[in-house]
Amino acid sequence: MDLVVYCEGKTVDGEGASTDEIFWERVFSRCGKVVHCKSIGSKSALKELARTIIDEDIDNVVIAMDRDYDDFKGNIIDHRYVIYTFGYSWESDALDSFNFDIVLSLFANTNSSRSLHGDYTQFRAEQSKDLRRIVALDYKYIDHVKPLFNRRKPLSIMLLDQNKEPRINRVALLNSAKQMSSFQSAPLSAYHYKTTCGIQRFFGKFIAKLIYNWFVFRTKSIQNARKPHFEVFMSVALSSIDLTDDKNPRNYYLKSKIAKM
Repeated sequence: MDLVVYCEGKTVDGEGASTDEIFWERVFSRCGKVVHCKSIGSKSALKELARTIIDEDIDNVVIAMDRDYDDFKGNIIDHRYVIYTFGYSWESDALDSFNFDIVLSLFANTNSSRSLHGDYTQFRAEQSKDLRRIVALDYKYIDHVKPLFNRRKPLSIMLLDQNKEPRINRVALLNSAKQMSSFQSAPLSAYHYKTTCGIQRFFGKFIAKLIYNWFVFRTKSIQNARKPHFEVFMSVALSSIDLTDDKNPRNYYLKSKIAKM
């Protein structure tokens, strides 16, 4: 074993594992590292452990965390043994690129994979552009005593229509924002706004549900289409994560960071 990796998520007893553990184990193994991943709860607990590792100069123990908006706030811990997701969370990174054909096969048997993949690519590009504005709005109110939306219920801000692709409920978010007056957590720099990919940087659990529901919507007209459990969809996407393409910014960041450990 090369490294012990502590991450977010609930502790799972026995032979089970949290999804955070599975994600980070996949990432490190794809980078040639043999690791033991252990979820220890909240991000605040991980940050406290990170300070101990840094202060006591402990080797071969890694802290792996969701990025959230830490880089926007200037709160990134820059250390050899501290790694963040490239996007907002592990869900964002897992769905940044995955084996489309394998995931599609969960929903339907079809010979139209190429055209469906093209539709998905277009959908992702449109959502990334649209969600960039929502990222700025979410960040503006992230520290408000009243949340912009309920993060425990990501579907509460999603529009699901029988005749349209799933999308974010912008009107509901804007109405919520109007009730928060002129509050602002911190200014989002012009650089961060211009370089933000909405799919990567908005709340990861919403993105995961958005993409899942796109597959449900897009395959429903195919004969004998299926609707797998969301957890199965995420598990298959996780298992098909591929870090080989260095042109992908997510891959370059994760591989470069892990290579230094």
